[in-house]
Amino acid sequence: MLKNLSQKMIVRAISVVTAIAVISAPDPSKAAVFFYNVTVNDAAGKATGMGSFTYDDSDPRIITPSGDTLKVSSLDFSWLGKVYTAADDSRLDLTPDLSPAIYVKQGTSNFLNALDFVVDTPNQLFAFEPTFNGASGSTSFSAFSPQNASYRAGTVTFTAVPEPNSILGLSVFSLGVLLMLKKRGIL
Repeated sequence: MLKNLSQKMIVRAISVVTAIAVISAPDPSKAAVFFYNVTVNDAAGKATGMGSFTYDDSDPRIITPSGDTLKVSSLDFSWLGKVYTAADDSRLDLTPDLSPAIYVKQGTSNFLNALDFVVDTPNQLFAFEPTFNGASGSTSFSAFSPQNASYRAGTVTFTAVPEPNSILGLSVFSLGVLLMLKKRGIL
């Protein structure tokens, strides 16, 4: 009897925690921080770069024909042994509110179209370059080193990273379902 009572209490506790997680989860119609992983493959297949960036949907937007433009909150990207951050964007003095930037489809929060980031120094020109074709967009990549006259270009891939709250809520819900199935003798 005690075993059944403790299982019932566990299932009820999990249900309460899941309900709280669902109630306190951010409303998608309100602002949120979006996390993305970024991968670059050069066209020659000789180098790969990896990194991540975030942007806050509550930041001010500038509406353009290509989409809503938002400032990147954080960025770090590794390419050929060098790590670049948002502070490396060469246009920060000219456009501090929009360098580096991302473009999202108008009227959405999380439909990423393109990333715009440029590092222009005497030793390196490195850029994520937005390209737009109608309502959709993509990002290409280029890097040029004047020291050895090397040029690389390639494709950029973005992958959304799930929010930690979503993962926790799903885990708690799954545990509750497993306990309930075990109690009913299904597992």
